[in-house]
Amino acid sequence: MKSKRFVAILFFIYEISFYLVMGQTVEEISDCSKLMVFLLGNYTDYSKENCCDLSTIICDNERYIKSINLYSGSETVDFNSFPYFSRIEQLTINEGGLKEIPNSILNLTTLKNLDLNKNTIGNIPSGIKNISKLEKLYLSGNQIEKIPSDIKNIPQLSELNLSNNKIKELPNEIFSLKKLTLLDLNTNNIKDIPPAIKNFPNLEKLYLFNNDIEKLPNEVFSLTNLKEFGFQNNKNLTTKIIKFGDSSISNCNFTDVNIECYEPNTCRSIFYNNNKYNNDAEFQKVYRKCTEKEINDILSGLKINRKTDNSNYLLIILGCIIVIFIGVLVTFMLIRKKKSKKRYEIDSKNVFRTGSIRVVLNINNRNSSSNNTNVEIDNNNNNNQYNYHNSLDIQIPPPSYDNLNNTVNINNNNNNEVRTNNASIDEVNDSLPEYTIIDQLNE
Repeated sequence: MKSKRFVAILFFIYEISFYLVMGQTVEEISDCSKLMVFLLGNYTDYSKENCCDLSTIICDNERYIKSINLYSGSETVDFNSFPYFSRIEQLTINEGGLKEIPNSILNLTTLKNLDLNKNTIGNIPSGIKNISKLEKLYLSGNQIEKIPSDIKNIPQLSELNLSNNKIKELPNEIFSLKKLTLLDLNTNNIKDIPPAIKNFPNLEKLYLFNNDIEKLPNEVFSLTNLKEFGFQNNKNLTTKIIKFGDSSISNCNFTDVNIECYEPNTCRSIFYNNNKYNNDAEFQKVYRKCTEKEINDILSGLKINRKTDNSNYLLIILGCIIVIFIGVLVTFMLIRKKKSKKRYEIDSKNVFRTGSIRVVLNINNRNSSSNNTNVEIDNNNNNNQYNYHNSLDIQIPPPSYDNLNNTVNINNNNNNEVRTNNASIDEVNDSLPEYTIIDQLNE
């Protein structure tokens, strides 16, 4: 191991000397050169190598390493001398024999995804906060007993996998990770789930199976975005199960859990004692349905906004709108009909059964030198003459029906004759009987 370090140091001294002589800087050493020296311990003619062609390496267009995947077989590598890559975003070291997370990895501040599954890491160092841009942290299959409080300094963390470890409790600091969508704590020694779990508003996947949990807090049901929930094999757990939100969880496993009651539509499919139940009717033969009181007792004090089925309310509202519309339409028609009795247009060819009508004729007599106009009304061959001003207000007597001809002749002083075929009815004399149109003549 020491000989490899010595070779690596000699190589870097050579590189520095070469680039200084050529007037270049050390930063121009390629990422592939750094990686090969780290992995092989010695290197010749590195310029012909291109690690970006390997399936386990991803580089950007300028051949800076962005992703490295190292699997079993790297146990003999000293990760304390892991190179610094300025643009690396993803690092996977599985079954690498890591007993701790070395500072060389904690200094990779550009990392967004760190996967150290299946090592023998005993704890998470406080230096984990240096990788503040981390979005995914996988530490499954290690020997971790405690989650450090510094984990709160990774605010972008969305996925945290700490399964298959020796964790006994969850620190309060972990609940400050508001962006978590996945929390995998299965196969640990956890006995208690704090009520602060409600502080994961975006949590979609929660795995708590194979623990020693004795009680689920009511606050767990405030995780309304939950889509997957595993808590089987907690033999000391006794709990009620109600819906976590408006949608059903895809799969629920209740094996080795004491379920007091179950709210229908919580899960699409249910596993219990090696049996799969595809609907609530089948499952209710095993567990009873929760009562409304039991559900409300859990929901009380929790800020859970459950969507209700508004289809019936929408139908009622739609019916009310239709009734109101019809009522307005009928009212409008009645008002219009009433107004039509008081004001309408009359044609001189219309014949009325009874009654007399007051007619106002507004005549623009431009050629008249007199203010008087001679109006002659011919009704049943009875000539009636009236002298009025240019604005006429005349009373038409009821016609007799021997001669169905009703004309109004207007003569001015220039002996011009105007024959009007219609007039505007301004008012119906309320003291007279109602009239009825019985016929209309063609010209």
